[in-house]
Amino acid sequence: MPKISADTIAEHVEQQTAAILDAAARLFAERGVSGTDLRDIAEAVGLARSSLYRYFPDKDHILLMWFERELEPVITHSRELAEANAPVDERLDLWLRYQLDYVTDPAHDLGPKLAQEVGAVSPEVQAAIGAGHARLYATLTTLATESLEGQPGRDGEPGRDPRLVVMLLGGLVRAAADAVMTGTDPAAAKTELVHAARALLAEAPPAPPPNL
Repeated sequence: MPKISADTIAEHVEQQTAAILDAAARLFAERGVSGTDLRDIAEAVGLARSSLYRYFPDKDHILLMWFERELEPVITHSRELAEANAPVDERLDLWLRYQLDYVTDPAHDLGPKLAQEVGAVSPEVQAAIGAGHARLYATLTTLATESLEGQPGRDGEPGRDPRLVVMLLGGLVRAAADAVMTGTDPAAAKTELVHAARALLAEAPPAPPPNL
C-alpha cells in the first residue's frame, strides 16, 4: 500500500485530487488543453501516470471537476448578490463589479482561455460548461427582470426582453474584461461598465417616427 500524507485514506485522496486539479489548471492555462497530456499532469504532481488513473480516467474528467470546483462559489456569491436586501441597481452594480474582478484575476485565467479552446474538450465537458454558465447568468436574469419590470417595449410591444438584456450585459462584462487585460485601469473599467449597464437598463425612449 502506498504511503499517505494524511490521517486517513479519504483525506489523502482529497488532498491528491486537489493537487491534481491545481496542477492541471496551471498546465492548461500555460500550454492549453490540447497541449497538455496526463503524463504532464502526473509529473507536475509527482505521480506515476498509472497512479493518476486511480483518480481520473482522462484529462476531460480533470477539467470537468476543476470547472465545477471553480464555478460553484462564484454562482453562490452571485446569487447572494442578486438576492440581497438592497435596491436592484445597487445589487446589479455589485454583481457586475464582482464578475469583472473574477474574470480579470490572474488566478482565474484558465476560464477565459478555456472559452477560446472549447473545441479541444469533449461534448460532455462542453455541455457542463454551458450548463454552468447558464446557472451563473440565471442570477443576472433575476436582476435584469426586476430592473425591467413595467418598462414598455418599442412599437407597441408588451415589454423589454430580459433574456436579450442579459446577453448584452454579459457582452459588456467581457468587453470590460478585455479592456483590463489590455491595460485599462480596473477602477475605470468598473465605472464605465456600471454606466453602460445602467444606460442599457434605462427605460427605452419612444421609437422615432418613420421618415416620410
